[in-house]
Amino acid sequence: CPRCMQCDTKFDFITRKHHCRRCGKCFCDKCCSKKVPLPRMCFVDPVRQCAECALVSQKETEFYDKQLKVLMNGATFFVTLGTSDKSELMVCRLSNNQRYLVLDGDSHYEIEIIQISTVQIL
Repeated sequence: CPRCMQCDTKFDFITRKHHCRRCGKCFCDKCCSKKVPLPRMCFVDPVRQCAECALVSQKETEFYDKQLKVLMNGATFFVTLGTSDKSELMVCRLSNNQRYLVLDGDSHYEIEIIQISTVQIL
């Protein structure tokens, strides 16, 4: 890629390109300067990520830190999906790759963690 995928700066000898370790896209230093831990992709130390991916990684980390023990073992919850008025008793757990929240009950759902914007515990 000859240009930054965010600001369109041309790469040259002085303006080097960097790859976001999460999405793999090419960015200039200014657009890919955040260093954030990415343990689920086997990076032990914080790695360079674009702003968008850094925000997603931060939200994932906060979610996992707060909910990981419960989600790894699975727990039973009443779940209301979307705008439905009906709650369903479901076992909630993380998928083996820790990228999906698996809901099992009368129905079965796999929801990508990145799609979850809020969790309300009553």
